Amino acid sequence: MLDSLSLVSKQVGVLFVLMVVGFLCNRRKLLNAVAIKGVTELLVLIVTPCVIVHSFIQQKFAPSLLGDLGWALAMSAFAHVVGATIAFLCLHDRNPNRGGVLRFAVIFSNAGFMGIPLEYALLGADGVFFGAMYVVVFNLVCWSLGVAVMCRGMKNVGLRALFVNAGTVGVALGLPFFLFSFKLPEVVGSIAGDDTIFCAIRSANDMAKVQKRLEQML
Repeated sequence: MLDSLSLVSKQVGVLFVLMVVGFLCNRRKLLNAVAIKGVTELLVLIVTPCVIVHSFIQQKFAPSLLGDLGWALAMSAFAHVVGATIAFLCLHDRNPNRGGVLRFAVIFSNAGFMGIPLEYALLGADGVFFGAMYVVVFNLVCWSLGVAVMCRGMKNVGLRALFVNAGTVGVALGLPFFLFSFKLPEVVGSIAGDDTIFCAIRSANDMAKVQKRLEQML
């Protein structure tokens, strides 16, 4: 228990240090609005789906795991229903704009930005594997009910944002790897220049396999 608490505190501390670095970079004008937007989009649109896909690749398919994944999805939906119920029953503000913000804060957590790093730190790929279900529900509810709460109506709800987001894309790409136990090859990427080829290898063992294959080809 204490070890888990210490690990959570450490990860939260790391995130706060990164926040301070970002704040100082902004104050020193090292990052402008365009750069901040680019870094945020990189984190949300690229890194988050990749982490989710990686967690699915690490899992070996089993019917029991698929059932557990369904339970994770159902419990995630239940958590949002409870949050929404509390928000609408208990929060009645005379200022509709402030009321919308308060209700949004009660219903939604920082599940993607804070949740996934903590899940990975505490539970590894298994934590992200099940936590991805919460992120999917979070995004679906956020871009539907969340938008309606903030904008006081459903007219601003966009179907593309609702179904095409970091959570749904990550799970949609990662689920086939889990269902069919498909593994990526040892080489995860390469960069080719005019006279140089750089290959990224996952581990030392994979490097030996790739070297042997290249020698056989030559």
